[in-house]
Amino acid sequence: MSHIIINGKKNKSNDPCISAYDRGLTLGHGLFETILINKGSIPLLGYHWKRLVTSTELIGIKLPFDLLELTNMINELLHENNLTKIRVALRLTITDGISERGLLSNGNQEPTYILSMSQLPDNITKSMTAIIVDTRRNESSLASRIKSISYLDNIIAKREAVSKGFDEAFLLNSRSNLAEGAISNIFIVKNNHILTPPIIDGALPGVTRHVILNDLVLDDIKVKEQHINTDMLLDADEVFITNALLGVKPIHMINNKLFSNEFQITNLISSSLKEQFNCI
Repeated sequence: MSHIIINGKKNKSNDPCISAYDRGLTLGHGLFETILINKGSIPLLGYHWKRLVTSTELIGIKLPFDLLELTNMINELLHENNLTKIRVALRLTITDGISERGLLSNGNQEPTYILSMSQLPDNITKSMTAIIVDTRRNESSLASRIKSISYLDNIIAKREAVSKGFDEAFLLNSRSNLAEGAISNIFIVKNNHILTPPIIDGALPGVTRHVILNDLVLDDIKVKEQHINTDMLLDADEVFITNALLGVKPIHMINNKLFSNEFQITNLISSSLKEQFNCI
């Protein structure tokens, strides 16, 4: 039987743990982080922590633990579930807690937080397909800048993509610029330049995205944010997606457009992340 941690206490994963009056359940007032753990190492935890601090401030939730306490809880759960020697997905969910009925809480309640873990399969997928879906990203919404537990648009977009035989859904925003994937950030490669949609176009500030934009050491390759329309996307030399668990995945087909399967720049990004940040 696996275990989770809820509000600092260890529970069996199948034990009841959420109140019917929790604002995450009733109103979707909360967010989550999905974090890669690689054989006991948490390579990008500091980046996730910074995003968590920023996101909770944006939606008015006070963090009930600090980074050290979070690290200790993660390590406790790793050992309790005997997951220290494999690849693991950690999910941290935090909500505005239990409150009386009404859109706004009284502000005095304690947040609810849950840590859960699951084993990740070997990351062996070579490349993926994507389709531009009908669902649009509202780039002006605050929700586009956090990993909200209100994930309905992403679910609908992903269902559309999978129903049409594709792996990932690409969402445009209200101005028909590329925003993000249902579960990923999107990058295109053109003439040895790497471009990714800016946050103002509805791109989630992903952790792997941040590392590639700001901290990954690359010789003679420029990475920058830029508005990307569908013509630019389909005219790219390479396209790849990123998220914390997948790492970097090349896209070999978008809609009915096939791309080169050499993935020279994409593979360079992937190998550089592995070497410099232990992201596998």
